[in-house]
Amino acid sequence: MRMMLARLGLLLALTGCPAAEDEVVALTLVDDASCTPARLMALASVSVEVYGVDDGALCTLARRCVTLDAVTTVAALEAALRAAMQPLIDAPLEETRQIAVLGHDRLGCGEDDRELCGFADIADVEGDALPVALRCGPAICPDSVPPFCP
Repeated sequence: MRMMLARLGLLLALTGCPAAEDEVVALTLVDDASCTPARLMALASVSVEVYGVDDGALCTLARRCVTLDAVTTVAALEAALRAAMQPLIDAPLEETRQIAVLGHDRLGCGEDDRELCGFADIADVEGDALPVALRCGPAICPDSVPPFCP
């Protein structure tokens, strides 16, 4: 007997018809005044990350890195993510706790290079959308992210 596990698909726009046991969530990026055109233009890549919990601590279930080209608005950032193959992330729904959107000033979505960050708890899904509040500036974003889950 094959066991079906519910999956979480993260999109920037809803497309297609997911299986009934799956949940598709569209990310809605919301910025504040800190995300100026100059700060957004400094971004070379953005990662969308899904965090779960292992042994009581956050861990990374999945990460998707998307290269950016001359982004100056959050709408342009959303367009770049929308242009990437969808879904952005496919992760186990029951293990998902938090979503992160992290902007990097270098290609490859590495460590210690974050200029934009936004976090949202999966419990905050409204209908089929999850708002992610973005803030810009290296002093705002964490230096490291949770390690990958075992």
